[in-house]
Amino acid sequence: MISTYWGNIEPHTDGICVYVDVDGKWKTNNCIQNISSVCMKSTDTPPRDESKDFPGVCPEDPDPINPWQRYSWKPFRGFCYIFFSEMKEWPNAAADCIAHGGILASIADPSEQEFIQNNIGTFQDRDTSYWLGLFKTHKGEWLWLDKTVMDYSNWQSGQPRYKIYGSISASDGRWGTGNRWNDRPYICKTAKAYHFVVSIGAIDRRN
Repeated sequence: MISTYWGNIEPHTDGICVYVDVDGKWKTNNCIQNISSVCMKSTDTPPRDESKDFPGVCPEDPDPINPWQRYSWKPFRGFCYIFFSEMKEWPNAAADCIAHGGILASIADPSEQEFIQNNIGTFQDRDTSYWLGLFKTHKGEWLWLDKTVMDYSNWQSGQPRYKIYGSISASDGRWGTGNRWNDRPYICKTAKAYHFVVSIGAIDRRN
């Protein structure tokens, strides 16, 4: 609490109920007195349960390369994400995402941008940027590896430049570029999975 308004020698050690006296001070008693009460109703709206709008679960990480080391997918809306701290070149990072059952992450809108930025921002003192699934074609067009329509962008000032792979800054979330020989941590993404229970005459989809 920032401010308190206890009366003199309050609160009592044997008083477990608190009331406001006529002088505006907080006082305690043993909870057996009849005192007028004031009720309050909140007008705040409870946060929406997005799990109902985006059902499904994150898959188990298969990691066939290192079966003794498994990673946890983080859910957000209809997708799941792994934030890898290992430093790799973009093509190797893309291949590793496939090995884990995903693909280098795309960013479709500001909400997804905020989710990814919040997760990597914690590590900005260690890792300055992460690879995304952005790449430039031989025609000079920037595309997402998972074929997400690129109608949202968050490029840094002066970007994209002549380099051919896209990354995201851990400090401010702006997108930059890099070359094949640049090593960076990376973000993998995959769609949520559904569990189906088949019964006679019906299919029951369970999250």
